[in-house]
Amino acid sequence: MNYPALASTAQRLIQGAGRTITINRYAPSRNSGTGVVTKGGTTAFSTPYAVELPAAKGLQIFESQIKAESLVIQQLRFFVVEAVGQTFAPLPRDEAVIDGEVWPIKGVNGCTPATVPITYNIMVAT
Repeated sequence: MNYPALASTAQRLIQGAGRTITINRYAPSRNSGTGVVTKGGTTAFSTPYAVELPAAKGLQIFESQIKAESLVIQQLRFFVVEAVGQTFAPLPRDEAVIDGEVWPIKGVNGCTPATVPITYNIMVAT
């Protein structure tokens, strides 16, 4: 199977139907006096295109994680994000900026057959 071509097709479809979001990654900072870890400065950011999924589909993808982390009472949103051309894969410690609002990323499922990144499903929560 030609996975790079599949990734390009996914990118074209997501860009045609989606919008850009920003994904920020921060370096954690530890206070040497208290030991408290806080969010440090931005170490990387990406502005991929993403398509928001209906809640029911997102709940299916992340069902076990939502139950395990007691996220049911939070406001959740789900996105399929393009992988082609991105400098890093999103991680649960990253933040997504969507319509000017900051949403912590709570879950990521990548579609990466044969180590070729095609898309990332991300779950964000308030």
